Amino acid sequence: MIRMSERTNFRPSAEAKGYLDKLKDDHIFGRSVDGYAFAAAVAMKEAADIDALTIRNRTDLTEVATLDDEVRLALESGAIVMQKRRQLPAPADGAAMVEIVSKYAEVGIVMLRERWNGKTALQIQHEIKKLMVG
Repeated sequence: MIRMSERTNFRPSAEAKGYLDKLKDDHIFGRSVDGYAFAAAVAMKEAADIDALTIRNRTDLTEVATLDDEVRLALESGAIVMQKRRQLPAPADGAAMVEIVSKYAEVGIVMLRERWNGKTALQIQHEIKKLMVG
C-alpha cells in the first residue's frame, strides 16, 4: 500500500489553516493537525466530492510524520477505499496520497465549519464524540 510521504508537509488553504488554528485555540483539538485529520475522516465518511477542488493559497501546517502512525494508516486506507468507490486508481506515490487526504481535509473543514457555526466549544466536543461513536 502506498503511504503518505512522512517528510511532506500538509499544506491547507490559508482559510482552512485559520479555522484549524481557531479550533486549536478554542481547545477543540490539541493540535491543528489533529483537526485536519479529523476533517479528512469526516469528509471520507460522508463520501464528500473532491473532484472539482483545487486548494489555493496554501500554507504549511506540519509534516505528515507528526500524526500517529495509526491515524496516518487509517487516512491512507480511507483514501484508497474512496478512490475505489469513485472508480479511480490508487494514488501512484506518497505525494499523491498526501494530496488526496488533503483534499478530503479541505472539504471536511468546510463541512465542520458549517455544522459547528454558532456552537460553543462544549457543544462541538459533544458532536465530535457523537461522530466518533457513530
